Order: sequence, then C-alpha cells, then structure tokens
Amino acid sequence: MSITSFGTSFKKATSVIAIAILFAASFAANSHAQSTVKKLTQQNVRSFIEHTSKIMKPTGGGTEILKAQNYLKKHLNDSVRFTSTITYHIPGMPSQDIAMKFDKKDFIKTLSQGAEAIEGYNQRVEILDIKISWGSKQAVIKSKNYETGFMAIPDGRNNNELVPIEGVSTCAQIVELNKKGVIQLHNAVCKTDIHFKES
Repeated sequence: MSITSFGTSFKKATSVIAIAILFAASFAANSHAQSTVKKLTQQNVRSFIEHTSKIMKPTGGGTEILKAQNYLKKHLNDSVRFTSTITYHIPGMPSQDIAMKFDKKDFIKTLSQGAEAIEGYNQRVEILDIKISWGSKQAVIKSKNYETGFMAIPDGRNNNELVPIEGVSTCAQIVELNKKGVIQLHNAVCKTDIHFKES
C-alpha cells in the first residue's frame, strides 16, 4: 500500500493533521483570558496556546468548525505562513515525506474541507520555551505535540478500515500583539512524524 493509494481520504486527513498540529502548537485564546491585552506575558501567551486543542479538534461538527473558522479570522495575521514537513511511517513500507504550506485563506479553507477525515482525534501540547521580545509585542514559542486518532483507509473491498495513527511534532511559532491588542499568529514551522499502526 502506498500513500497515493489512500486517495482523497488521505489527502483530507493529511491536511487536517497538518492544520491541527500547526494550530494547536501555535496559539489559542483561553476561555478566561482577556479578549485584548496591553502586552505579551508568559501567562497570557501560555493561555493563548493551551486552549487551542479545545477549539481545534477536527472531529467536531459544523458548529464547532464555524466557531474555529471565526476564531482563525481574528487570531491569524493576514500575512501568516504555516509550514509543515510530515514524515509518514506505514508498516512494511519506506517512510515518506510530504511538505505542506498554508497561508491564511488556505488554512481556513482546508480546515472546513478536511474536518471529517480523522475520527477520535486527541492531542496534547507540551510548551518547551517562550521568549518574549520587541517590547513585549512578540513571542517565539517552541513546543512539542502528541496526536492520536483513527483515519479511514479504503480496504479494497468497497469499505473503509479505521487505522490508528500516532504523531509527534516539534514546532516553532511566532505570535505578535497587533495594534488592537489582539494576539495573532504570524508564523509557524513544524516537523511531524506520523505512525500508522496495525489495526
């Protein structure tokens, strides 16, 4: 079995994995945090990151997706760039790499298209480092993310088989405080290893 044989299902899942990883690694607004802040601090940057996984689970329904899209429009800088290199490890096959890049429009669009590609998605974000600079207007964040879920793969008999996947990502992100006091993601770069497990 090759990655290309997974077809549309795999492409959607690839996109949503990349999005979930990049977004979760990069930022979030804590439900108790202020909608605007005067400066970046360790506390509000950490809050901004940690709540993301609650917003960006790709298994959510239409209302959840709409909520996430509205959030993205506010908290993504217009010039934001996401870069992700994903290495896929499939039993019995050589590892394969896929490089993905998103701008703001692509990111929001792909979220909507690929949200149903993974079932039972869960993630845990470990913040490794936060460095605040530029007069408390910018922060560089390093994080490590752990993802699990199930992806539907055609089994060759007109059915789909749910295959367990596990992922580990390392990411570097830049968040900035805009003129209105809103924390926005400006840049994110991630390297991810995804392992397909025997079901």
